[in-house]
Amino acid sequence: MRISKVLPFLLSLAVVLSLSLPASASGGDFSVSLAGISLRPGVTTTIHATVYVNDQPCWGGTVLAIHGFAHTGETWGPFADALFADNLTRYFTCRVVAIDLPGHGRSTLPSGVAYGDLSLDDYVTGALGSLDALRTRGIRPQSIIGHSMGGLILEMMQQRLISQGKTLRSRYGILSAVGLAPCTPAPMAWTFADSGAAVQILAPMIAIDDLRGATFAMDASTWTAIFFTNRSGQLAAGAPSAEEVDELGWYAPESLVAGLQLVGAPPMPSRGFVSAGAFAPAKHTMFTMIHLGEDAFSLESEDFEAYQHLTGDPSGALFITVDDPEAVHDMHVSNPGLLIDSIAAQLF
Repeated sequence: MRISKVLPFLLSLAVVLSLSLPASASGGDFSVSLAGISLRPGVTTTIHATVYVNDQPCWGGTVLAIHGFAHTGETWGPFADALFADNLTRYFTCRVVAIDLPGHGRSTLPSGVAYGDLSLDDYVTGALGSLDALRTRGIRPQSIIGHSMGGLILEMMQQRLISQGKTLRSRYGILSAVGLAPCTPAPMAWTFADSGAAVQILAPMIAIDDLRGATFAMDASTWTAIFFTNRSGQLAAGAPSAEEVDELGWYAPESLVAGLQLVGAPPMPSRGFVSAGAFAPAKHTMFTMIHLGEDAFSLESEDFEAYQHLTGDPSGALFITVDDPEAVHDMHVSNPGLLIDSIAAQLF
């Protein structure tokens, strides 16, 4: 389950993205405001999306990107730039559409409920609603990538659709899904959450304010220390400064309820649930999981078990481990070029 397993992933990704009509992207990056997204009865929000455009000739499609806990869609900017610059991936990706989950970044706080009361299930509803709203604007992603909490949301999106007799493929034409250091779903074991370590880190961050209600809040320095530190307690070389985090809008307070649900902390009964085989071949969306070797929040063995649970694949054909001292939880921000090079170079 090492980086040598990446070749099948690259080949499958190339096939998936090239299935769209040949395209030559034009114009620069732009923003889309998706108003009136319903999260639950009586609760709505406006979701902001940044569309990163590959300004070179390309023959690929569009990727929807979902950010992680206490992040914003802006954290996908370095990754999109690196995708478009790489000698291989630039041909297969024409656009990356990075959404701000409800209440994050430039998305609005919800109306009808306090932001701190939003759950992962509300985020799932918002992400699915974003796909619907993007389609009305002629933007139809063929692939989805989710980082950390966003990876779990991606998995829960598929679970929601399965419960309705649909799938990401049948409802939205999603051919490929990638979990980048995704949080582990129930019922699978996740030591970081199950041991109480997550609660110890999160508890001091609980804050209450009149605007958002109850949240997990941290300053930019703490945000950097949490997401860019390796297993030895060292900060990644490319970790951003607190000033960069603030200036670039990479941090957002997280809903208390969503955060508690993410790690299965009381009073939430369990973490987000995803059933076995949610991405089995019969569901017709290829699922790839990327484990980052220096990620302090996950064990490779647990990620592999989660991959097997989701796909039913015992071989780990699309399970990739990136082994590098810089492979921290937010490698896609701190060193996206190395992340992509570690993958793309295998094709040669």
